[in-house]
Amino acid sequence: MSVWSLGFRNKNTSKCDIVRAAQANFRLASDQQLKNGCGLRRPAVKRKLESGLAKFERGETISDEELKVILFLGNRFIWKPAFNDNQLFDEFCEVSRKNGIIADADIASLASAKVFITLYAITCMHGSVIQFDNDTRGELLAGFSNRHGLLEVKVQIRFDDAPKPILAPVCMFLTTLKPENHREGTLLSLEGESLPHVWHKPIEINANGRLDLIKSTPGQWPTRG
Repeated sequence: MSVWSLGFRNKNTSKCDIVRAAQANFRLASDQQLKNGCGLRRPAVKRKLESGLAKFERGETISDEELKVILFLGNRFIWKPAFNDNQLFDEFCEVSRKNGIIADADIASLASAKVFITLYAITCMHGSVIQFDNDTRGELLAGFSNRHGLLEVKVQIRFDDAPKPILAPVCMFLTTLKPENHREGTLLSLEGESLPHVWHKPIEINANGRLDLIKSTPGQWPTRG
């Protein structure tokens, strides 16, 4: 992310930045993304990337294919969700089982609570702020601003070291839930405040088990108990 944004922030890109970005993007990219961008299958991209980066760091001549791979991966923003609702539920069950909270036989019956656990996780993450190692920070915002229209939590990464703040919203937690089945109409009026289909006001799970707006002072997040 930081390498991708350096040009917008009037900062120079070092060899180390490009190498780090290319290696990270290779790990994140899908096989189809690599095929579309490099014209090669993953094993071939890996070989070209490794040989090209080694030459790049030594200042040696890079082949056309190696250059194509490095250019595609070295200054590109590739992102995928850190986790999804299936992973969350599986890990919740596993941790509960290991700590003796539930027995193996209870896991199947706990599946009926998966939706609630997912919605609760969304409300806990929504409005939180992540502080990265440098001065970059990211605010977590719930919504459904993705091509499939599913409930999610984005991290809106903010760079303040440019003439104007640079915002980069990316999905961190993706669910399989359709918003129309799990939100109240009060949230409809909050769409598109600054990002389409992303909420910027505090939310909760109401008595009907649906996401709803918390009634609070405008612009203020309620204190969590």
